[in-house]
Amino acid sequence: MKFWERTSFVVDPKGVIRKVYEKVNPEGHEQALLTDIAALKAKAA
Repeated sequence: MKFWERTSFVVDPKGVIRKVYEKVNPEGHEQALLTDIAALKAKAA
């Protein structure tokens, strides 16, 4: 039996991968993504 694993990427507007999340549990993962995106925006400003 084979199970799928989810991987998420945070990509900046220039197309550069800034963060990779491997073996993601989709439950609540969006909050971690939003937090990291906000941190990248603050760092760029």
